[in-house]
Amino acid sequence: MKIQRLLWLISLFTFLVLAGCGQGSNNVYEENINGSSEGEMVEIDGLKYTMAVEKENDVIEVTLSLKNTLEKDAITVDFSSGHQFDIFIHDEDDNLLYDYADGMMFTQAFITETINAGEELTFTDSWNSNNTTDAAPLKISSQLNIYQVDGTNLEGTPFKLEKTWTK
Repeated sequence: MKIQRLLWLISLFTFLVLAGCGQGSNNVYEENINGSSEGEMVEIDGLKYTMAVEKENDVIEVTLSLKNTLEKDAITVDFSSGHQFDIFIHDEDDNLLYDYADGMMFTQAFITETINAGEELTFTDSWNSNNTTDAAPLKISSQLNIYQVDGTNLEGTPFKLEKTWTK
């Protein structure tokens, strides 16, 4: 009888602990977006996200930058894994030509980056197109896989850009 009561108490305690997980701050980072997700940049509360595309020979290089535009404050951004960004390249018929993450393995550890005032966090990836770029235009889309900014949860994927690239 005591064992049943003890098991019941342990089960109840476990349920209460699990039910309380994640019940902390559910603040959603408010988006003040200047620009367009299909434009040159996305700017959200002091963070400016840009994507630059360059081609040399058959190599397309995509550079993603997240700049802290605040004059005095550092901003922390949190990623849920080593998969910090995505880059996709499609042809004009929307066929997927390149997926940055395809075939990659990423660490399953939280990553926190601090971006000081006026500084930027940069990611670069290159794709050898093997003359595929002759089939321009290409649609290049990117996103940063950030889940928190300054400890506040993001809703959706606000740091997302898309460009049409022509040779």
